[in-house]
Amino acid sequence: MKPKIGLITTMSPDSTWPDSVVSKVQEDHEKARTALEKLGFDVVIADTDISRTKEDMREHGGILRSASVEVLVLYVGTWTYSNMAVHLAERVNVPVLVWTDSGAGNLGIVGGAIARGALDEVGHTVALVHGDFNDASTLEKIRIWCTGAAGAMRLRGTTLGVGGSR
Repeated sequence: MKPKIGLITTMSPDSTWPDSVVSKVQEDHEKARTALEKLGFDVVIADTDISRTKEDMREHGGILRSASVEVLVLYVGTWTYSNMAVHLAERVNVPVLVWTDSGAGNLGIVGGAIARGALDEVGHTVALVHGDFNDASTLEKIRIWCTGAAGAMRLRGTTLGVGGSR
């Protein structure tokens, strides 16, 4: 069975972003999805749009939870608010990989870092990966972490019984 990965792309809900930035983040959502699928994951998206508000996070997180995803990849395209990531993670309740692109013109590392920090602060299992959609090293980090986290999720609620003596 392929690991089941939920993907949500986010940026802040501010209405002051130029359309070009919003369009770039929307394009990056598809690039992230394609990259995850090429890694062999079963990728579930809640919506083709960017999740930008608390209401989006609540709705989209509920969709991913209902789909029984094992890991959440939160792609941060640019600045975002840390409370949005926490709200989403608490809704989905699976390990979270925060991913930002390192390509030219991308500003996601700041938003990604605050999202990762907030998730860590409230006790979620979280990792941050900063790298390009086509970078083999970045994709390998994502593959390893998501595969391991999905494996750990599959063990939740299981019991190991060992019989016998010493």
